[in-house]
Amino acid sequence: MFSKLFLAVTFLAAIALVLAEDDDSVRRYGWKVSKGSGGGDCNVKKVDIKDLSLERFKDEFESSAPVIVTGLGDGRNVKFREASAKDAMLERYGKREITLSTANTQSYKKRKVRLEEYILEVVEEDQSQVEASGTDTWYWFGNNDHDEWAEFFSAYVLPPFADESKSALSFGIGAKNSGVPFHVHGRVFAETIVGRKRWLLLPPGRRPKFDGEKSTASWLTTNLRNNVKHTELLRNVLDCTVSQSEVIYIPADWWHATLNLDQTVFISAFIDDSVGSKPNLFK
Repeated sequence: MFSKLFLAVTFLAAIALVLAEDDDSVRRYGWKVSKGSGGGDCNVKKVDIKDLSLERFKDEFESSAPVIVTGLGDGRNVKFREASAKDAMLERYGKREITLSTANTQSYKKRKVRLEEYILEVVEEDQSQVEASGTDTWYWFGNNDHDEWAEFFSAYVLPPFADESKSALSFGIGAKNSGVPFHVHGRVFAETIVGRKRWLLLPPGRRPKFDGEKSTASWLTTNLRNNVKHTELLRNVLDCTVSQSEVIYIPADWWHATLNLDQTVFISAFIDDSVGSKPNLFK
């Protein structure tokens, strides 16, 4: 009974967060974020890095469960955070072309724009994306030209336990209420550089009820109240917000959707297990 009540309250809180106003926002590294650091209740396991050995990571999480790694310190990736500050991005890279994707499950439509156009006309416009469809929402995540952006990516330090030789980095910036609906892929470490990103997760084989053409924000506001009645689904949903300097690890084939609660800067290390191994332990 407690589990059902917790999940119902958590999901209703998610709706409230989607509809929250920006009255208490501040600028961090030039990006508009909430003064608070929270994101509601969390039922994803959090482990401080001092309590997480490589052996424990492999035994408890690598193939079986998501985990949020905390205690990495505010100084973690400070150089990369400074490089991805709004003014720095506009000054150094504003004229560069980036590839946007539609924010639907397959992200099948792409278009190229200058970075400054995306930041000033999409991220900074701050228009509500709550009712926008995924196919009408353009989003910068991945499709990065690693040759052109080599210097930028070189400033990033991988999370603990991310295998350096197997990692492929994807960087992005999202407007408030942007995100990607439920989808699956291989193992990934995802880090929030600035802002807050909400994650909804379900284990393999527990496909959520969703429309892949709708945005995460739209799914939350239009479908979530009905889904509260489906206790079999709710029993398996994990829901948590990852804040600055925290890293979430997601095993392969877990369903997950994301929602940016602020203007959010983020990066993911996708793990390709088909190549050799070179562990990155405690960088």
